[in-house]
Amino acid sequence: MVVFVDFQGFNYGNCSDTLTIKELAVFNTNKSEPKSFLFKPPEDLSTLPHRYQKQTDWLTHNFHGLSWNCGIYEYENLPEILHETTKNAKCIYVKGTEKRRLLLKRLPKTQIVNIEDLECPSLRYLREHFDTTCCVNHIIKNAVCAFENVQNLATWYNEYFTTQTLSGDDFSKEKTSCSCFCV
Repeated sequence: MVVFVDFQGFNYGNCSDTLTIKELAVFNTNKSEPKSFLFKPPEDLSTLPHRYQKQTDWLTHNFHGLSWNCGIYEYENLPEILHETTKNAKCIYVKGTEKRRLLLKRLPKTQIVNIEDLECPSLRYLREHFDTTCCVNHIIKNAVCAFENVQNLATWYNEYFTTQTLSGDDFSKEKTSCSCFCV
């Protein structure tokens, strides 16, 4: 089973160690619909330093449109939800080095591939070329939506691999570089 994962959130420090995931989307290719999870904040926004409060406000109003205070699932349930929705995955595809690195920390025994290494185009390009839907959790138009992203990644993957396949050896030749999920 192949699984596509994307998430959006707030980063208030150095790279993935301080990433707060707000929206997690998981698309299991054995199921017909992706799943989306919106997490409550792990702490009150007022406890963050002022510069991170401003960064959070900017991301909410200009990037992903997710409010810090919104959420359905308790944040401490994130690891369990991630494990449950990806168990039995032969391979997990994610877009971006930092997202891959974060998932490797949380799912160390699972093969996780940065789909960029397969020459997947930008999410903006995919959004413009595929007819997918953003979820209702965003407060701005044209928000970057994890639910929409996993649909687009799966669609691109299915179309891209209808004419070619990759062997397991190709996955071991992945490139690594550091790019933080920071604004």
